[in-house]
Amino acid sequence: MAFEGIRPVLHLPFGPEPDQPIRHDELAVLVADQLAHGVDGLVVLGLASEAWTLRERERDEVLATVADAVAGRVPLVVGLDGTTAIATDRARRAVDVAGAAGLMVLPPTSARSTDALVAHFATIADAAGVPILVQDSPQVTGVTLAVDALLAIHRAHPLIAALKVEIPGAGAKTSAVAAAGMEIVAGWGGLQYLESVRRGVSGCMPGCDLGPAIVALDRLVRGGGLDGADALYRTILPLLSYEAQ
Repeated sequence: MAFEGIRPVLHLPFGPEPDQPIRHDELAVLVADQLAHGVDGLVVLGLASEAWTLRERERDEVLATVADAVAGRVPLVVGLDGTTAIATDRARRAVDVAGAAGLMVLPPTSARSTDALVAHFATIADAAGVPILVQDSPQVTGVTLAVDALLAIHRAHPLIAALKVEIPGAGAKTSAVAAAGMEIVAGWGGLQYLESVRRGVSGCMPGCDLGPAIVALDRLVRGGGLDGADALYRTILPLLSYEAQ
């Protein structure tokens, strides 16, 4: 399992000035706070990081800040998107600049066939040489990843071994893909995480706002404290539901 445990996605703090500069000092403090809460890893440049707003130079600066703040204490996963050429370049830089232990990759919005998806992810895996997590987020990309397509992507390369599900009502897909031997990570902010654990997910990548709560929830449910896990989940459910709108 390359992506197990609770690995929150870092938000990026922006300043109020007209050009909205990234507050790198605050980003480093955010990393320290998440580490203090016992996270199993961190993710940066994901959807919760608003990565689509960044220039390439800013992406590299964020990677350098986070890598320096993490200092190798937990694995760092870097999110990326774009065409095959752009995503491959970003993948190489994530490994070179930040020492990324894995990559979370959105499918390209231009993909219209399983063959195109397979070629895209396999090219990135070849270039990066680290485990790849396929991010299934059709509300963002407009690309629907059917189970057959996901398994074809999985079989195409030994480093493509995990899926992050970012859709509501994903129980059947989660079970089917997990049964085929692919690692599954819960997304969607942690909504329905207890159900996802029962269906075989290895962990969760929530936004870092609820990262500490999901860490506590995960420790309870995997340690057999089901009543405590249910009570904690009910406590955070109103916020999860609000954020999922």
